[in-house]
Amino acid sequence: MLIDPAYTSQTCPRCGMVRKTNRHKNAHLYVCANCGCRSNDDRVAAMDIRGIGYETLDQLPR
Repeated sequence: MLIDPAYTSQTCPRCGMVRKTNRHKNAHLYVCANCGCRSNDDRVAAMDIRGIGYETLDQLPR
């Protein structure tokens, strides 16, 4: 399955807020301005890609 990674490192895996300033590229840090979720920016992207994958699989006919 192919998942578009666009904006995944800017999207909060907890609340879903998308904001470019949540990601601090030089420090590889992600801090959500809405809910305060903090993590490594690459980890946040991986969590979002996984979540999109699960949502896509849930929508497939069984």
